[in-house]
Amino acid sequence: MATPPDDYIFNEKGNFVRIDRNNQPDKLVVENSKTRKVEGKYNFNDPVNDTKAIEEGIITEVVFITKEDIDLEMKIGLIGSEKESSLTFIERESRPIGDESALSGTSNGQLDFKNGGMNISPVGLHLVNGTAYNDYDYGNFLWGQAGKRLGFSPLNLSGAAHLNNALNGRSDNPGISTGIFDSPEDQRAIRNGSYYPNQPPKIKQSAGDPTKWIKN
Repeated sequence: MATPPDDYIFNEKGNFVRIDRNNQPDKLVVENSKTRKVEGKYNFNDPVNDTKAIEEGIITEVVFITKEDIDLEMKIGLIGSEKESSLTFIERESRPIGDESALSGTSNGQLDFKNGGMNISPVGLHLVNGTAYNDYDYGNFLWGQAGKRLGFSPLNLSGAAHLNNALNGRSDNPGISTGIFDSPEDQRAIRNGSYYPNQPPKIKQSAGDPTKWIKN
Protein backbone atom coordinates (compact mmCIF):
# COMPACT_ATOMS: atom_id res chain seq x y z
CA MET A 1 0.00 0.00 0.00
CA ALA A 2 1.39 3.42 -0.94
CA THR A 3 2.48 5.78 1.83
CA PRO A 4 0.05 8.72 2.10
CA PRO A 5 1.31 12.25 1.42
CA ASP A 6 2.87 13.83 4.48
CA ASP A 7 4.56 16.80 6.08
CA TYR A 8 8.27 16.27 6.80
CA ILE A 9 9.12 18.43 9.78
CA PHE A 10 12.51 20.04 10.43
CA ASN A 11 13.33 22.65 13.06
CA GLU A 12 14.75 26.13 12.55
CA LYS A 13 18.29 24.73 12.88
CA GLY A 14 17.68 22.31 10.04
CA ASN A 15 17.43 19.16 12.16
CA PHE A 16 14.89 16.48 11.29
CA VAL A 17 12.08 16.24 13.85
CA ARG A 18 9.22 14.00 12.70
CA ILE A 19 6.75 13.08 9.96
CA ASP A 20 3.10 14.14 10.15
CA ARG A 21 0.78 11.84 8.17
CA ASN A 22 -2.00 13.98 6.73
CA ASN A 23 -2.99 12.91 3.20
CA GLN A 24 -1.99 16.33 1.87
CA PRO A 25 0.67 16.91 -0.83
CA ASP A 26 4.18 16.21 0.47
CA LYS A 27 5.78 19.31 1.94
CA LEU A 28 8.98 20.12 3.78
CA VAL A 29 7.93 22.07 6.86
CA VAL A 30 10.22 24.21 9.02
CA GLU A 31 8.91 24.48 12.57
CA ASN A 32 10.13 26.48 15.55
CA SER A 33 11.43 23.98 18.10
CA LYS A 34 10.18 26.00 21.10
CA THR A 35 6.79 27.24 19.96
CA ARG A 36 6.11 24.58 17.28
CA LYS A 37 4.95 27.43 15.08
CA VAL A 38 5.32 26.71 11.37
CA GLU A 39 7.91 29.06 9.87
CA GLY A 40 7.55 27.87 6.29
CA LYS A 41 6.27 25.15 3.96
CA TYR A 42 8.31 24.21 0.88
CA ASN A 43 8.17 21.96 -2.18
CA PHE A 44 10.53 19.07 -2.88
CA ASN A 45 12.32 19.18 -6.22
CA ASP A 46 12.21 15.36 -6.24
CA PRO A 47 9.28 14.44 -3.98
CA VAL A 48 9.44 10.69 -4.65
CA ASN A 49 13.11 10.10 -3.90
CA ASP A 50 13.60 12.84 -1.31
CA THR A 51 10.72 11.73 0.91
CA LYS A 52 11.88 8.11 0.58
CA ALA A 53 15.36 9.17 1.69
CA ILE A 54 13.91 10.95 4.73
CA GLU A 55 11.83 7.88 5.60
CA GLU A 56 14.95 5.71 5.37
CA GLY A 57 17.11 8.04 7.48
CA ILE A 58 19.40 8.98 4.60
CA ILE A 59 18.40 12.65 4.60
CA THR A 60 18.57 14.09 8.11
CA GLU A 61 18.96 17.85 7.75
CA VAL A 62 18.00 20.98 5.89
CA VAL A 63 20.65 23.45 4.70
CA PHE A 64 19.33 27.00 4.42
CA ILE A 65 20.95 28.49 1.32
CA THR A 66 21.42 32.25 1.02
CA LYS A 67 22.12 34.47 -1.96
CA GLU A 68 25.60 35.01 -0.51
CA ASP A 69 26.19 31.24 -0.54
CA ILE A 70 25.27 31.04 -4.22
CA ASP A 71 27.32 34.10 -5.15
CA LEU A 72 30.37 32.58 -3.46
CA GLU A 73 29.89 29.28 -5.30
CA MET A 74 29.74 31.23 -8.56
CA LYS A 75 32.76 33.37 -7.75
CA ILE A 76 34.93 30.31 -7.18
CA GLY A 77 33.36 28.09 -9.84
CA LEU A 78 33.79 30.65 -12.61
CA ILE A 79 37.41 31.59 -11.86
CA GLY A 80 39.26 31.86 -15.17
CA SER A 81 36.13 31.68 -17.31
CA GLU A 82 36.78 35.14 -18.75
CA LYS A 83 40.02 33.90 -20.35
CA GLU A 84 38.34 31.58 -22.85
CA SER A 85 35.03 31.01 -24.60
CA SER A 86 32.07 30.17 -22.39
CA LEU A 87 31.43 26.99 -24.38
CA THR A 88 34.99 25.73 -23.91
CA PHE A 89 34.91 26.52 -20.21
CA ILE A 90 31.54 24.96 -19.41
CA GLU A 91 32.20 21.84 -21.49
CA ARG A 92 35.46 21.13 -19.67
CA GLU A 93 34.70 22.26 -16.13
CA SER A 94 31.31 20.53 -15.94
CA ARG A 95 33.13 17.20 -15.98
CA PRO A 96 34.53 15.67 -12.76
CA ILE A 97 38.03 16.73 -11.80
CA GLY A 98 40.65 14.86 -13.80
CA ASP A 99 38.36 13.97 -16.71
CA GLU A 100 39.58 14.77 -20.19
CA SER A 101 37.52 17.36 -22.04
CA ALA A 102 36.44 16.84 -25.61
CA LEU A 103 37.56 20.40 -26.42
CA SER A 104 40.31 21.61 -24.16
CA GLY A 105 42.25 19.28 -21.89
CA THR A 106 41.77 18.17 -18.29
CA SER A 107 38.91 19.36 -16.09
CA ASN A 108 39.49 21.01 -12.73
CA GLY A 109 35.88 20.19 -11.83
CA GLN A 110 35.01 23.82 -11.18
CA LEU A 111 31.40 23.41 -12.31
CA ASP A 112 30.99 19.89 -10.90
CA PHE A 113 29.20 21.36 -7.89
CA LYS A 114 27.85 18.05 -6.57
CA ASN A 115 31.39 16.88 -5.87
CA GLY A 116 33.15 20.20 -5.38
CA GLY A 117 30.59 22.61 -3.94
CA MET A 118 31.35 24.29 -0.64
CA ASN A 119 27.96 24.09 1.03
CA ILE A 120 26.57 20.78 -0.22
CA SER A 121 25.54 18.13 2.31
CA PRO A 122 25.16 14.49 1.20
CA VAL A 123 22.57 14.01 3.98
CA GLY A 124 20.81 17.33 3.46
CA LEU A 125 18.07 19.06 1.53
CA HIS A 126 19.20 22.47 0.31
CA LEU A 127 16.46 25.05 0.66
CA VAL A 128 16.52 27.91 -1.84
CA ASN A 129 13.78 30.05 -3.39
CA GLY A 130 10.99 27.93 -1.92
CA THR A 131 12.24 24.54 -3.09
CA ALA A 132 14.26 21.80 -1.34
CA TYR A 133 16.97 20.05 -3.37
CA ASN A 134 18.99 16.95 -2.56
CA ASP A 135 22.74 17.15 -3.09
CA TYR A 136 22.61 16.00 -6.72
CA ASP A 137 19.79 18.37 -7.63
CA TYR A 138 21.34 21.31 -5.81
CA GLY A 139 24.50 20.68 -7.82
CA ASN A 140 22.33 20.89 -10.95
CA PHE A 141 20.72 24.08 -9.67
CA LEU A 142 24.16 25.67 -9.23
CA TRP A 143 25.21 24.45 -12.68
CA GLY A 144 22.15 26.17 -14.16
CA GLN A 145 23.06 29.40 -12.38
CA ALA A 146 26.67 29.15 -13.60
CA GLY A 147 25.44 28.58 -17.14
CA LYS A 148 23.26 31.68 -16.89
CA ARG A 149 26.24 33.76 -15.76
CA LEU A 150 28.26 32.40 -18.67
CA GLY A 151 25.58 33.69 -21.05
CA PHE A 152 23.66 30.52 -21.91
CA SER A 153 19.87 30.46 -22.15
CA PRO A 154 17.70 28.00 -20.17
CA LEU A 155 16.95 26.19 -23.45
CA ASN A 156 20.68 25.86 -24.25
CA LEU A 157 21.36 24.46 -20.80
CA SER A 158 18.46 22.03 -20.97
CA GLY A 159 19.67 20.66 -24.29
CA ALA A 160 23.26 20.40 -23.06
CA ALA A 161 22.13 18.41 -20.02
CA HIS A 162 20.18 15.98 -22.22
CA LEU A 163 23.23 15.58 -24.47
CA ASN A 164 25.54 15.02 -21.50
CA ASN A 165 23.22 12.35 -20.13
CA ALA A 166 23.09 10.59 -23.48
CA LEU A 167 26.89 10.62 -23.81
CA ASN A 168 28.05 10.21 -20.20
CA GLY A 169 25.06 9.09 -18.14
CA ARG A 170 26.01 5.44 -18.02
CA SER A 171 29.69 5.99 -17.22
CA ASP A 172 28.91 8.71 -14.66
CA ASN A 173 26.33 6.51 -12.90
CA PRO A 174 27.58 2.91 -12.98
CA GLY A 175 24.93 0.35 -12.20
CA ILE A 176 22.07 2.84 -12.70
CA SER A 177 19.79 2.91 -15.73
CA THR A 178 19.84 6.56 -16.82
CA GLY A 179 18.12 6.37 -20.20
CA ILE A 180 18.89 8.81 -22.99
CA PHE A 181 17.25 11.97 -21.71
CA ASP A 182 18.08 13.84 -18.52
CA SER A 183 15.54 13.23 -15.74
CA PRO A 184 12.67 15.69 -15.14
CA GLU A 185 14.06 16.36 -11.65
CA ASP A 186 17.50 17.25 -13.02
CA GLN A 187 15.94 19.41 -15.71
CA ARG A 188 13.75 21.23 -13.19
CA ALA A 189 16.74 21.96 -10.93
CA ILE A 190 18.82 23.27 -13.85
CA ARG A 191 15.98 25.43 -15.10
CA ASN A 192 15.28 26.84 -11.64
CA GLY A 193 18.97 27.64 -11.24
CA SER A 194 19.13 29.31 -14.64
CA TYR A 195 16.32 31.69 -13.67
CA TYR A 196 17.48 32.36 -10.09
CA PRO A 197 16.90 34.69 -8.26
CA ASN A 198 13.59 34.80 -10.14
CA GLN A 199 11.08 31.98 -10.39
CA PRO A 200 10.92 30.42 -13.86
CA PRO A 201 7.74 30.62 -15.93
CA LYS A 202 5.74 27.44 -16.29
CA ILE A 203 5.92 26.14 -19.84
CA LYS A 204 4.63 23.11 -21.68
CA GLN A 205 7.25 20.99 -23.41
CA SER A 206 6.82 19.74 -26.96
CA ALA A 207 4.72 16.60 -27.44
CA GLY A 208 7.79 14.54 -28.30
CA ASP A 209 9.72 15.50 -25.18
CA PRO A 210 9.54 12.68 -22.61
CA THR A 211 9.82 15.18 -19.76
CA LYS A 212 6.44 16.67 -20.93
CA TRP A 213 5.57 19.30 -18.32
CA ILE A 214 8.27 21.03 -16.32
CA LYS A 215 6.46 22.01 -13.17
CA ASN A 216 8.01 24.25 -10.53
